[in-house]
Amino acid sequence: MNSNWEQIAFNVAMMIVIAITGFLLKRSISAIDKRLENGDEKFKEICRDINDIKEKRALDREYFSKEYISKDDFIRDIHALDYKIDRVAEDVKKLLIYSGREKDHAEI
Repeated sequence: MNSNWEQIAFNVAMMIVIAITGFLLKRSISAIDKRLENGDEKFKEICRDINDIKEKRALDREYFSKEYISKDDFIRDIHALDYKIDRVAEDVKKLLIYSGREKDHAEI
């Protein structure tokens, strides 16, 4: 008869452990679901922001012309200026050679 009561006590203890484990799992899963919902909302908000930026930038032709085209023009202009400065330096060097004063201005 003792073994019968021991078995009943063991079964009850196991059921309690299973119930507590189930409760904790359910609570953990609901906490994870809440975090996922918050993450989904943040993700949707970020997507909306990105789409708004895309729409604004796609319609803002002036932004692109100022931002990208002027940078390209600036690079081209600087390159042309460098070329002209190099030509002037070569002309000055030739003048110094012809005048015979190149040795005096060797650092140029």
